[in-house]
Amino acid sequence: MIVPNETQIQKQLTIVLKLGTSSICDEVTHVPHLANLSHVVETIVKLKALGHRVALTTSGAVGIGMRALNVDIKPTELAKIQALAAVGQDTLDQR
Repeated sequence: MIVPNETQIQKQLTIVLKLGTSSICDEVTHVPHLANLSHVVETIVKLKALGHRVALTTSGAVGIGMRALNVDIKPTELAKIQALAAVGQDTLDQR
C-alpha cells in the first residue's frame, strides 16, 4: 500500500460539484445542455489528474425527467417529482 506524504495530503482536496437543473438543461424545453455537461466532465478529469477527489451531484434529474416524459409544468406533488427524478437520473446515467 502506498502512503502519501504530508505534502501530498495537504494538496489533495475533496471537491463537491452540485449542478442544478438550469445548469444541465434548458429551463423551457428541458433539453440537456450537452456542452455544459461536457465542460463539467473535462473539469472533473483535470481535477482528478491533479490528485483531487471529486464528487458530482445534481438536482437536474427532475428537469431531464420532465423532458423525457413530455411534462411542461413541474408538479408540486412529491411522488410525481420523485418519479420525474427517477426517470431523469436514469437518463443522465445513460449519457
